[in-house]
Amino acid sequence: MDMLHAARDKRDGFHGYRPAFQPLTELTSEEVQIPRVGRRTIPSLHSTRVVVPTATGQLSLQAGDIDWISAADYYAEIHVKKQRYLIRESLASLAHRLGAGQFVRVHRMALVNIDRVREFRCTSHEASAILYDGTVVPVSRRHRGALRAAMRALNLLNAAD
Repeated sequence: MDMLHAARDKRDGFHGYRPAFQPLTELTSEEVQIPRVGRRTIPSLHSTRVVVPTATGQLSLQAGDIDWISAADYYAEIHVKKQRYLIRESLASLAHRLGAGQFVRVHRMALVNIDRVREFRCTSHEASAILYDGTVVPVSRRHRGALRAAMRALNLLNAAD
């Protein structure tokens, strides 16, 4: 109830809530403060780590170590070298959290770490991204442009490709 104050009337009591703070659009940059919970600062939107559960506890993975991420029903399957880890989070959420510069959506079921892509193969019927470890990740027609643009931005593709 920190963010809201109860509005009360003397006659019949409770009448709802009203915001305790101004919306962010009305604040100047000097007035915006980093939110805190207890003694901890709330982390930024983009993270460089993913914490995954394991049989013995939890493992913290660096975003740069992740080769690619695939969808597995209600889970995301994170591929690091030849190991796989399951996390209960959507691909869209992971893509947003890890940042758009490093991970590119190549299929409705897959994200790839752009630094791990060795080759982009495109035929008339299908396209795929080949990673440095030899893994072949399918690339849909809808997401081919995003992969090409990301690879061009890193000078991994010629302008003619």
